[in-house]
Amino acid sequence: MPRIFDNIDRSIHDHTPKGELKPNPKVLADIIAEVGAQRSETIYVGDKLHKDVLMAKRASVMDAHARYGQSHEREEYELLKRVTNWTPEMVRKEAETTHDDVKPTHVIDRFGELLDVFCFRQFEGDVKRK
Repeated sequence: MPRIFDNIDRSIHDHTPKGELKPNPKVLADIIAEVGAQRSETIYVGDKLHKDVLMAKRASVMDAHARYGQSHEREEYELLKRVTNWTPEMVRKEAETTHDDVKPTHVIDRFGELLDVFCFRQFEGDVKRK
């Protein structure tokens, strides 16, 4: 039976706070608190196993690995490595992390697959912007 989660009509593009890095679960916990949501009704979808999925797990939030967003196997990844602000260690860790290292609860190959697993409803919370 699909779990019921809130609506995805509204989204906010923001940056990780200065001095904070994923997979620190505080990053995700602060976002959830800011919008007035509950961890039990939150899904975190991310393409990085070692940052996104691990952070969601550490924050006790439902995780979904967006396999379609993985880039380290694409030809353009060499350019990304040259221009990223990531350290060489961070780049190596991303490329080497597998589903055996971090086991996602759900794996999707397109965003719409979330609808096969979850029922969404209107979110009643409000963003409390700083």
